[in-house]
Amino acid sequence: MTGNYMIILIVTVLCCSCSGKKSVKQRMAESRKEIENSPEQLHLNNCKLTGLDTTHPKTLQEAIGGKPRLMMRFSDQSCDVCVNDLLDKLTAASDKIGNENIIILSSFRVYRSFYLFYKKYSNRFTIYNMKDSKMGFKAEYYDAPFLFKVNSQLIGSDLFVPFKENPLPTVEYLYNAESFFNVPS
Repeated sequence: MTGNYMIILIVTVLCCSCSGKKSVKQRMAESRKEIENSPEQLHLNNCKLTGLDTTHPKTLQEAIGGKPRLMMRFSDQSCDVCVNDLLDKLTAASDKIGNENIIILSSFRVYRSFYLFYKKYSNRFTIYNMKDSKMGFKAEYYDAPFLFKVNSQLIGSDLFVPFKENPLPTVEYLYNAESFFNVPS
């Protein structure tokens, strides 16, 4: 009996691999291109954001305070390794970009998870939770962490979806963000 299951498994694997189906990495790369090729600028929804005090939510407009900001967006459904890798790179670049210019927007469904994340990173970054709110980017529906810039009129631009397998584009994006905020050394 076990031999029959093994044969079925081998035939299934061979059929799937030879049928022209795309690999997971190929599908992810195509999704990334589709996301990054969406409109260059997007007027963002002025959604509600909460910090640790959930009784006094802010709007996105209030959070950015009328200044351009670099935003990191992710959800609790995002790949933990991808989020942590991006946070490490963002932390390394934050001294040159300016901690005050970086806002992290998370979507934690469970308050305790948000609380733990907040306690770990709030000494460096401004952090808000959006729960299920969406700003309007296609990338939000893929649950991949991403970076973008937002100006005082809530226009989002320069969307970037990093791949942990290829860190150089992320480093380049953050280097370009340094010049965008033009923080003196």
